[in-house]
Amino acid sequence: MKQTIIKYNWVFILFLLMNLSSCEVDTLEEVEGLEQVVSLVQLTDGSVSLKADNLIIDKTNQMFRKAFGLTLSGFQQNEGFSADITLDYNDIPEGSVQLSPEECFLTLTQNSTEKINRLTVPGGQQQSAFYLNITKAALEAHEGKVIGVKIKVKNLSNYSLNPLDSAYITMNTADFASKKIDKTIAYLLNPTFKRKDGTTTRFAPLQDWKSNDAINNSRTEGAGYDENCGYMGIERWGSWDKAIINGKIYQTFTIPKGRYLVEVDMKKVAPERDTYLLAALGNNLPDAANVSTALGIHEITSSDNNKTVSIEFSVDDSKEISTGFLINIENQVERILQASAIRMYYLESFFD
Repeated sequence: MKQTIIKYNWVFILFLLMNLSSCEVDTLEEVEGLEQVVSLVQLTDGSVSLKADNLIIDKTNQMFRKAFGLTLSGFQQNEGFSADITLDYNDIPEGSVQLSPEECFLTLTQNSTEKINRLTVPGGQQQSAFYLNITKAALEAHEGKVIGVKIKVKNLSNYSLNPLDSAYITMNTADFASKKIDKTIAYLLNPTFKRKDGTTTRFAPLQDWKSNDAINNSRTEGAGYDENCGYMGIERWGSWDKAIINGKIYQTFTIPKGRYLVEVDMKKVAPERDTYLLAALGNNLPDAANVSTALGIHEITSSDNNKTVSIEFSVDDSKEISTGFLINIENQVERILQASAIRMYYLESFFD
């Protein structure tokens, strides 16, 4: 703390000396006599956006904490002061969601759960810290939304208060849902959907991916890879092409307990019906009639054209799972499904 105070005062001195002429302050005595001001530190303007790199993660109490403080400027020794530091749960930035006093509160230390609403900086001490706390429960209750609160300083017992006496605090909970740990290489083979080694025809099976008869027999040379795009491509373009009913392209492997995310970069997408990205227990994918039994389900529609689609799922123990595509193109033509890459992540909580 002492080093911080010294640094702060020298910066203040330098600022004053550089502006002596404009302020018409001619002597050090006059500089020392300037009004002392109490400021809310950790602010550059009237807002603070909370990010993972500017927060303390309290795993024990399941909270995110942000350090703030009150500091006194000037050369004279602090005689002591106190002020109310409050949170306004109603005056929040536009587009943000309101918090409750149980979800967000102030404490004196970074390990405490005891709420405070006033801070005292003792005589002889230039500044004192306090902490804004947002609970894990708040993030879960407002998942995917921006939450907000206003912090304000008032009722100062001594000295003058900096006009910047409040700030809006916001947090995008989507940034704090979990940490994505890439497990693609650990579990998935050929994640960019290359053709089977040794094949040369336009359509061919995919290397390292399983496919059932509905896919394999849909074309004479096999299906899964399309040379015209250079990655996974399944289509029924004309009535001369065979129908695909409960066609499956997937991989099977064992994963430990935890939460997972699978993402796929879709390209041309024009399915007929019952086409999904799935994750399921066991060494196969369910048929369309039983798709509700899957661990993770995303129905692929034409709206997914050139978009990234995803599924999230959990297992409560080490489990064998399969992930991939269920495809149904039975009656229509000019139906197509292309994908260029697949990725898999382990989702780790910030509090794990």
